Amino acid sequence: MKALSAGLLALMMSLSWGQASPSQDALTVRLKEQADFWFEKGDFPRAIAALSVLFNLNPHGYEEATDLGWMLENVQRLDEALAVYVRYTRENPDDPDRGLPEADFYFRQKLYSRVPALLETGVATKRAHPNSYRVLAHAYDRMGRFRDSLRIWELLVADHPEDAAAKVNRDRVAKKVVG
Repeated sequence: MKALSAGLLALMMSLSWGQASPSQDALTVRLKEQADFWFEKGDFPRAIAALSVLFNLNPHGYEEATDLGWMLENVQRLDEALAVYVRYTRENPDDPDRGLPEADFYFRQKLYSRVPALLETGVATKRAHPNSYRVLAHAYDRMGRFRDSLRIWELLVADHPEDAAAKVNRDRVAKKVVG
């Protein structure tokens, strides 16, 4: 444990000086392995601490943000989880999926009206992950905004015609629009 702590301190200090070196990459890999070990052993406080260090080292990392947020949600530290997702959204302005972790959080909390502002821009770029479309379309559906939901499902089917589930959802919402 002392070696891991010393390695983490060295990694954090060296990252402030520029590009990560191979030894820094090795320390990051080691920290991820240790977080997994602690998670599997049920030592969630230590797993969260390790994930927090990883996210602070790489606030642009989707995996780092979502792993930490997920762990925080599962121990009912919802305010902290939301803070992680908000930070990820804020610090990744060029990522079309930057709002997905935060939007997922709001969706799970049934705060559907907060989802569109986070995902519409990314979906409009046509570079967003299919899950951004799905969460947005389902949020519109839950809010009773069936035309908007249908519009998003149609965009997803146009961009990903092989997505059978999207077609089923599009058809389901289309029936709601008709009446």
